[in-house]
Amino acid sequence: MHNYTPRQEAANNIPYALMTMLGAFIVWDGLPGPGLWRAAGALLFGLYGVGGAFWMMYFICPHCGYHGTRGCNCGFGRISGLMRGKQPAALFARQFRKHIGVIVPIWFLPAGLGAYRLWRGFDWTAAILLALFVVNSFVVLPWLSSRKNCAECPQRGDCPWRGKTCR
Repeated sequence: MHNYTPRQEAANNIPYALMTMLGAFIVWDGLPGPGLWRAAGALLFGLYGVGGAFWMMYFICPHCGYHGTRGCNCGFGRISGLMRGKQPAALFARQFRKHIGVIVPIWFLPAGLGAYRLWRGFDWTAAILLALFVVNSFVVLPWLSSRKNCAECPQRGDCPWRGKTCR
């Protein structure tokens, strides 16, 4: 098992953080109405991105073999260990399926809102934000996640998300 430093963990979280920030900008740009509503929507989306990560750390990570260790490349396992005790690894797949839906909208809300914004009227800023979001969230993030996480993951055999593609 590889032990990641806090610096490596932070670097490995950049694509998720970028997805959340770009998503917040897309929400800001795509919501109709006065600036206050748009700012509130962007802030809520940003909080949703952060909250989604902590949701995973609380409900999914305690069932992972990396729980409470530095073996998790993004640090979720280490942080999860501070939040909650180790739970049965045999329940990982069930917990994953049960709770992953909480964060899936982080990918699709900005993509849908950005597409809707462009449909209402083309704008280069909106197009660039959406393109950056799509490339980061649907190409870079899954690729890096599969490459880094799946290779050493103790749950890859029963992972409902990547188990079959990472073996």
